[in-house]
Amino acid sequence: MRRSLLPLGLICIVLGLLAAACANKPGAAQEPVKLTESDNHHRVELAEGQVLEIVLPENPSTGYHWEVQSYDADILEPLGSGTYTPSARSEGSVGAGGEIELRFKALRPGETDLVLGNFPPGEDKPEDTFFEVSVTVTSASQTSGQGEEGSGH
Repeated sequence: MRRSLLPLGLICIVLGLLAAACANKPGAAQEPVKLTESDNHHRVELAEGQVLEIVLPENPSTGYHWEVQSYDADILEPLGSGTYTPSARSEGSVGAGGEIELRFKALRPGETDLVLGNFPPGEDKPEDTFFEVSVTVTSASQTSGQGEEGSGH
């Protein structure tokens, strides 16, 4: 009986080592970095190919909406125009708010400031409400899994 368990144990060890090697391999999928309004004015580090998700409060019934103001398109790529999710506690309530999730993909190494503005209804300029983060994208082979700097996430 003991002899038949030995090959199974070796197979488990080999599979574990292969999984660890693949997780650290350049280009391997990494978890998205998630930011909220409490991360305003922070720095974030991403690896090439990693996704940045920014979740901010929004209430479409008021006409206010978040738009990207500036970023370096050689370093970041917006992934869609954002996804709105109504607040669970306000479901069914007229005029209740929720959250918008904006996603960006890190394209290549470099640094950029990502600035979002909160626009009033029908206006082409944002109000004084901004969300800004300094983004550093590193080559996938240089990233040590640090994620964000300066935030509590």
